[in-house]
Amino acid sequence: MHNRLLTNVSRCKRGLSDNGSCQICNMGQENLLHVIRDCPETLELWRQIVPRSLWRTFSSLTLDSWMRWNLNYRVGSKQEEDWKQVFAITCWWLWRRRNSTIFENKKISNLTVLSSVMATRCCLNEARDRFRVMNGLERTTATAGALWKSPPPGWVKLNTDGAFSPLSPGIAAGGIVRDEHGAFLRAFCFKGAEGSNLTAELWGCLLGLKLAWDMGCKCLVLEVDSTDVMELLRCSASETHEDRQLIEEVKAVIARNWKVEIQHISRWGNTAADQLAKASLSAMPGFHLVTAPDTALARILENDRG
Repeated sequence: MHNRLLTNVSRCKRGLSDNGSCQICNMGQENLLHVIRDCPETLELWRQIVPRSLWRTFSSLTLDSWMRWNLNYRVGSKQEEDWKQVFAITCWWLWRRRNSTIFENKKISNLTVLSSVMATRCCLNEARDRFRVMNGLERTTATAGALWKSPPPGWVKLNTDGAFSPLSPGIAAGGIVRDEHGAFLRAFCFKGAEGSNLTAELWGCLLGLKLAWDMGCKCLVLEVDSTDVMELLRCSASETHEDRQLIEEVKAVIARNWKVEIQHISRWGNTAADQLAKASLSAMPGFHLVTAPDTALARILENDRG
C-alpha cells in the first residue's frame, strides 16, 4: 500500500487543511484505514457483509495486512473471486462517500453504498459476460435456449428492461413491441428519478404495457428477464413494499380487457430491451417514443430474427 490518497490526516501534513478529523463520524482522525474500515459508520456497513466468524481478524489487522488478507481470502475458488470483487468495489464506494461528504456536503447512507456496490458488480459481471460471448469464449450453456422467439400468430410481444448505474443519477427503462414475424412496431426509452433496479424494471413494464394498449394490441406476451418482477406481478406484494403503488398500477393495466401473458426470458434473449434501457441512462428525463430503430437496435433485431 502506497497510502497516497489525500485523507484529512494527509492533507494536514501537507498544509492543505488544519482539521484531520473524520467528517462522517467526528470521532477520530481520518487516515485511510479509518475511511475504509474503522469509522463507526463504516464498521456497521462491513458487519452486514462480513461473516461473524471472521470479524475479529477482519477488524483488527493493520492497513497493509488487512488489504493483503482480503485480496487473498480463500473460501473456495468461486467465493474467493466474489469476495475480492465485493471488497474492492466496497472500498471504492466508501472513498466516494467520504469525498461526497467533504466536498459536496452530501450524506450517503450505508444502504445506498451497499446498493451501489451491488449495482456496480452487476455492471461489471454483465460486461465480462458480454465480452466472453462477443469473443466466442462462452456460447454454450449461457445462451442455450435463450434466443428471442416470435409470439404466436395474432399476438404481439413486448420486451422490457430496467437500468440503474451508480455513475448516472436516476433510473432508466426501455421496451420494444414486435409482431408475430419479429418485425419492429414501436419502442420507448424512459429516464426517471431515483430508485432501485427493481423500480426501473417495473417502470419498464408499466410504460410498455400502456404503449401496447394505446397501439390497440389485444393479445400480448410480456417478457422480462427479472424473476423478481415475475413474482411481484403474479403474487400479492407486501403493503410495506417500497414499490407497491407501482406494482398495483402495472397489475391494473394487465387486468384491462385484453389478453396478457407474462413470461421470463434470459438476459441473452432480452438484448433489444436492454439496449434501449441502457441508452435511456443518458437520455433527458421522461418518456421517449421510438418509431424507428437506430443502427445498433436494427442489428439486434436482425440477429433475433435469425
